Amino acid sequence: MKKSTVFLVLFLFLFIFTGFSLSQTPTYDLMVRNMTMNSPTDNEIEFDIYILRTGATTLEYAAGRYNFYFNPLIANGGTLLYTFVSGVSDLPAALQPFGPSIVGDRLNMTINSFPGSGNGAIISNVFPGTRVCRMKLATTAPVFALEHLALQWNNPGSLNPPRTVVYAYNLDGDEINITTPPTHSIDSSGIGGVLPVELTNFSHLIIRNNVNLNWSTSNELNNSGFYVERKSGNFEWSNLGFVSGNGTTGTVNNYSFTDRNLQSGNYNYRLKQVDFNGEYRYYDLGTEVEVGSPSKYSLSQNYPNPFNPSTKINFELPESGHITLKLFDISGKEIMTLLDEFKTAGYYTVDFNGSSVSGGLSSGTYFYRLITSDGVNQFSDTKKMVLAK
Repeated sequence: MKKSTVFLVLFLFLFIFTGFSLSQTPTYDLMVRNMTMNSPTDNEIEFDIYILRTGATTLEYAAGRYNFYFNPLIANGGTLLYTFVSGVSDLPAALQPFGPSIVGDRLNMTINSFPGSGNGAIISNVFPGTRVCRMKLATTAPVFALEHLALQWNNPGSLNPPRTVVYAYNLDGDEINITTPPTHSIDSSGIGGVLPVELTNFSHLIIRNNVNLNWSTSNELNNSGFYVERKSGNFEWSNLGFVSGNGTTGTVNNYSFTDRNLQSGNYNYRLKQVDFNGEYRYYDLGTEVEVGSPSKYSLSQNYPNPFNPSTKINFELPESGHITLKLFDISGKEIMTLLDEFKTAGYYTVDFNGSSVSGGLSSGTYFYRLITSDGVNQFSDTKKMVLAK
């Protein structure tokens, strides 16, 4: 039968650490998403379990035990069966769930390996987090009774039946229970719907002072596209541009964006994925991007050239020092000084407008010259530019 996949991005509950020696109170979300079934008349359902660090730092995962409850009527008169889908968990083998069992309407899964502080799995704080496992449920009856699904994540607060509990390591190497006791329902009303955006990769490549961002999606629902945002230090996020999405599709799509002519420094990037209905979510790059200083002095050809009336002049400084950038006519007469100041090492762009010269520049050939000195080394270079009116 043809498969239809439903992505239920459902934040089920907050984890709160107590007595954790961090600078802020960290929080965590456990979620069930990517619910899949073959068709509304089929008898198998799959879903993924994720844990997401919602604070600024990652989480070192120690161990866990999970209970999921089902309305017995979902089995439609049959018996509930279960399997783990292999090769899907993001956790190392020693920390993946094992020993699942169906007890009445309860599915029990256990992770009870404590590898020791510093050896636990690091749980991502980049949406959707780290996938704990993928479960497949089936009924021996011909079909599931979907109206009775009533899937819940449950922590009954007692050891009989075993309660849902998740442990993490604190900075002292102690195991801390980070679960909260309430029961949380999972909305299954979307079964039979369409796909949201599933980001499978988000990476970067630095080329000189340009940052190439690349990302991929495996599924998209109603995806208008992605706003690319950047921040540096304590500054606010700024929008760099928009990359159109592919609407609704179940195929892999690759995207890219280049942030050009950056100054030396550290930068953070994120995507703001927006649906056609205005809903959105953020995807962080997860790593800070460092644009280093140039390796040598360089003066680039202005662009565009010929120009009218504006053009750009790029130059690179591997060392800090005093620089001058001057404009000359074809006879060698100095027309104007564009720069005469101290500059730190880095990449620079000067915008030149011919109409800014007193009386305006006439059509013709001109020269611009860069002279630098860092107190030890000197550099000089001259390029030709053409103003064409």
